[in-house]
Amino acid sequence: MEIKIEDLTKNVMYTAVGAVVVAAEKAQEILEECRVKGEAACEKYAIKNEELKRNAAEAFKKAVNVTVVVDEDENPKAEDIVSKMGKLSKEDLAKVKEKLSELEKEEQVASDGE
Repeated sequence: MEIKIEDLTKNVMYTAVGAVVVAAEKAQEILEECRVKGEAACEKYAIKNEELKRNAAEAFKKAVNVTVVVDEDENPKAEDIVSKMGKLSKEDLAKVKEKLSELEKEEQVASDGE
């Protein structure tokens, strides 16, 4: 039996094309399977994540005690400030003087603008 080169070339070409088609079909099947499994895993772990968040929030509420302390010195009186100034270091006193100077300038600018 004599095999022609043309027949052999056709067979090789058909085999190569067939291999590509089979590989593409298998790849599509694998991709679909991966998508389905990935979707299931995301749903499963989303539920687990929500449970974890809820448990963490409950544990946090049990473990943390919050106490609000109101600072009575929020609006200190001038007498209180003056009495504390005697305890300041030279550097801190210089900062106070600088801040007073800034406030006086701002007040002067504001009164000049009126």
